[in-house]
Amino acid sequence: PKLRALFNKNDADPTWVELIARDWTAPAGQEPYRCLRKTMTETVYVSAFRTLSPAGTHHTVLSMAAPAGADGPYDCSAGDLTHTMLFATGVGTDDLLFPDGVAVKVPAGQQLNLNIHLFNSSGAAISGRTGTLVRLVPAVPVEREAEMIFGGDGTFMIPPNDTMYSASGNCSGLADGTTITSIWPHEHQLGTHMKVEVMRGGQLFATLHDQPFDFDMQIQWPIAPFTLRAGDVVRTTCTWNNTTNSAVGFGQSSNDEMCLSGLFLYPPRNGGLWCLF
Repeated sequence: PKLRALFNKNDADPTWVELIARDWTAPAGQEPYRCLRKTMTETVYVSAFRTLSPAGTHHTVLSMAAPAGADGPYDCSAGDLTHTMLFATGVGTDDLLFPDGVAVKVPAGQQLNLNIHLFNSSGAAISGRTGTLVRLVPAVPVEREAEMIFGGDGTFMIPPNDTMYSASGNCSGLADGTTITSIWPHEHQLGTHMKVEVMRGGQLFATLHDQPFDFDMQIQWPIAPFTLRAGDVVRTTCTWNNTTNSAVGFGQSSNDEMCLSGLFLYPPRNGGLWCLF
């Protein structure tokens, strides 16, 4: 109750509180970025994340680092992300619930940075409020601290009219004992499938995720906790259906493409948001 008093309550369900959110307006036919900084005054532990994403929200990335600017809303770009990722969402992303005893630590003094990508294809301006709701737990039950990183590939180029093009990227260098608990696939409108595998000794050892991708339903995929060993490589493979007459590469616009697997894992890697090699 004391921790909940620090945040805006969600009247529809008081077990969720608003960690960070901002109001925005997107002009007709544009896809701007809107950001918000908020410095934490208390340390909290998050056992679950929920997105607040009205129509017009393409995706969000919530990250944190030492304070790098004044708190408050600001216009930004896709690259305005900070060191440690907490949560990311796309269209249709559902709640992320950690296993018992697992939580994300958000320390006092760290500055949250909410990066919102908006996409307004209509002929009139739209407005909304986008952000992140959380469930908080006391520090005592937390046995393992978690974080989120992005695996995948950012170097692909999908040929024109190629309806089954695939590309793969590797995430290596994760510490022995790193445990993955959930996967959040993220592609754009041409994406049709994602596979996340663990390579051990250069051979396929385990498949963690192998599902069709739906841009309008970018859900979380909890998995049975999988523990990596030293030298393991997490390989992400994306497949696209490019029915256009143009090549499409990695980019921030909804008309570009991505191949990112959001990996929730513990203990924290503390190596930044990206694990793409």
